[in-house]
Amino acid sequence: PDPQRYVMRTPRADAATSALTLFPEQTGHRPSRGPAIARTGFRGFMNTVTGGVFKIGPGAEEAAANAEVARREGDERIIRQATWSRAVSVLVANRKGGVGKTPTSLILGGVLGSIRGGSVAVVEVTDDPGALGYRAEGQPQRGLGELVRDRDEIHSAGQLAGYTAPQTSFASVVASVGPRRELTGEDVIGVSRLIDEYYAMRVMDSGNQPSSSAFRGAIEVTDVLVVPVLNAGDAVLEAVALLDFLRELGGHAAMLADNAVIIRLHDGRPEDPAVVAR
Repeated sequence: PDPQRYVMRTPRADAATSALTLFPEQTGHRPSRGPAIARTGFRGFMNTVTGGVFKIGPGAEEAAANAEVARREGDERIIRQATWSRAVSVLVANRKGGVGKTPTSLILGGVLGSIRGGSVAVVEVTDDPGALGYRAEGQPQRGLGELVRDRDEIHSAGQLAGYTAPQTSFASVVASVGPRRELTGEDVIGVSRLIDEYYAMRVMDSGNQPSSSAFRGAIEVTDVLVVPVLNAGDAVLEAVALLDFLRELGGHAAMLADNAVIIRLHDGRPEDPAVVAR
């Protein structure tokens, strides 16, 4: 298969088959209050010393910076104001290890939590204990293994909080705090349903075995697939293999693959020029 088909272009979601639109077009755009006025550089200085008599417009550099600020504010507004009739979830996955799945999960959950003011859980769904707990803030006494064990006894947000690691970003991390038994699909589904009762968004950090029970369970309870890749041939090929695997499963799994969000990361290691060129 052609990696460019996946890496360089993300297929647009089909409204008839997509489970939901993650960020609806509800930007709440505010109309401009008039022509832009320069506030920095010589143009800004002239506007200041003349009391704004001339109303000199911004130069190219300031205009570009203003456009970037406006774009980011618009994106944040969409994220902050997006609502659904149920909790929604994101699965971060790639068959290749060491491509940034765990950092991507933490950063994504942190950004969403920071903008929305919380109600975002970042959850480990790896078969065996992963690195999520080591990358996150805090040293909680209880985590994923204990939550799987006790989930039928949890009936309040306060109880559930005892199994999380609160982050500066306002996200909450649910990860392993020590040895635990292998996670199953039933475990993932059960924990996800419990978390969804108390959090609006759930980001899942997965392992490297798409055929595992835990991964299959995560697929059943996710709405959006995010695939991080590095500019290395093996990382891209493993991402392609994951998408092909999900398409072969059909149904909901195929829909996730067709609408996957691909994130290209750089970690400083040597990169494949052919992959970079694509």
